[in-house]
Amino acid sequence: MKFLKSFLKLIHEEINVLFMTLIAELPNSYLGSQIRSYYWAIFLKLPRFKVVGRGVYIYSKDKLSVGNNFEIGTHSTIDNNNSLGIFIGNNVVFARGVYLRTANHNFSDINEPINMQGHNFKSVNFNNSKYSVVIEDNVWIGANVIILSGSHIGCGSILGAGSIVTGFLPAYSVCAGNPARILYSRKILI
Repeated sequence: MKFLKSFLKLIHEEINVLFMTLIAELPNSYLGSQIRSYYWAIFLKLPRFKVVGRGVYIYSKDKLSVGNNFEIGTHSTIDNNNSLGIFIGNNVVFARGVYLRTANHNFSDINEPINMQGHNFKSVNFNNSKYSVVIEDNVWIGANVIILSGSHIGCGSILGAGSIVTGFLPAYSVCAGNPARILYSRKILI
């Protein structure tokens, strides 16, 4: 009986992954985006995303907070496993190919294989809560940006294509590079 329950649970998980893949690979059209938006809203129990591109994968609904009008571009990934979670504010835009990862492999024990040492993550304090990644309101993340554990992107910021974020970026900053560096402040232009 225990084997049957385990087997049925495994089959259920595989069907969910198959269905997620089917939804993710619908054509990059208005209807495809709307179906993906409804799917993620139901699966994640969050507000509907404004736009969901083809090939988007969100690997864990646990500890994921997403605001209104979130747009996530084609082939973007949110991997929220093994961490404190993610906060994404209102009116945030991910261009295509954004990769957000909230944990890293432990590698401190040279006598133990890295893939057997588990994971670690950083902590970001925001609004009296702890997350592994915080992206505040009105942020534009350019194409192929990588956002790692411990990242905190301030309100109104812009990240240039191909940037790698590993720490704090203040509000209204325009950033680019590896690691992402502040190029200038949008407040000076206002």
